[in-house]
Amino acid sequence: MSLIHNITFEIYHDGPSQVISEYILNNKKGYICVLSGHGFSLSLVDKIFNNTLCNSLTNVPDGKPIALYARYKYKKRVMRIYGPDLMVSILKTLNNFKRKKIFFIGGSKKIENIIVPKINALYPNLLIVGFDSRFIDLNKPDNSLIKAINKQNPDIIFVGIGCPKQELWMYQNSNKINSLLIGVGAAFDFFAETKKQAPRWMQDNYLEWLYRLSQEPRRLFSRYFKYNLIFLIHCFIMLLRYPFNSLKRNFFK
Repeated sequence: MSLIHNITFEIYHDGPSQVISEYILNNKKGYICVLSGHGFSLSLVDKIFNNTLCNSLTNVPDGKPIALYARYKYKKRVMRIYGPDLMVSILKTLNNFKRKKIFFIGGSKKIENIIVPKINALYPNLLIVGFDSRFIDLNKPDNSLIKAINKQNPDIIFVGIGCPKQELWMYQNSNKINSLLIGVGAAFDFFAETKKQAPRWMQDNYLEWLYRLSQEPRRLFSRYFKYNLIFLIHCFIMLLRYPFNSLKRNFFK
C-alpha cells in the first residue's frame, strides 16, 4: 500500500465523550478506534488495518501529531483526544445514568483487583459485569469470550489489549457482539496507576513518545523508528500535495 494513501477517519472537535455516550444511550452497535501515531502509520502500509479503521463507527486522534496532521489537512480546529482521559470521561458521563453496564477486555488479574473497587467507589451507578484478561490470539477465535460478553449484555466494552490487536479484534468480532466497543490501549494501566504517564509538558510538546521509549526501550525502539519514519514521509508527501493549506493562527496550540 502506498504512503500517499488517504485514510478516512472522522475527527471530533469537542465533546467526544458526550457523543460516544449518546451512541451507548441509543444502543448504537459497532466499534470506535482511538488512533495513535503508530496506528495511523500502520494503516498507511497495511491494507487490512486500514480497512479496520475505515469500518469503525469513528476514529478519534489519540496522538497529538495526528491531531496536528488533521488540522493542516482538513483546515479545522482539531484537538487531541487522549485515550485514557476519554475512558474516564465516558465513565463519568455514564455514571449520571442508572445501571449502565461495563465490560473490560485486557489487563491482568492485578489490574482488575485495582480497577474494579476504584470504579465502584468513584462511579457507584455503574455496573462492572465482566473483566476478562485472557490472552487473545487473533488466529484462534474464542467463542466462549463472545458468549460471556453477550450473556452479560454490557452497554460498553473497553478493549485494552494494545494496537493493532485491539482494533483487529474489534473488527473481527463487533458483528457478533450486541454492545459498543472502544479500544483504549494502555488506559487500564494508567487508570490503575501501574504505569506512569508522561508529564503534561511532554504531552503538550509532542514528546510523549520519548517518555514511553525511556520506559520501555527494548519493546518500543523498533516500532517508533519504523512507524515514526512512515508518518514523517507521509506528512512530507502531504505537504507536496497540499502546499497551499494555510497555517492559521493558533495552529500549533
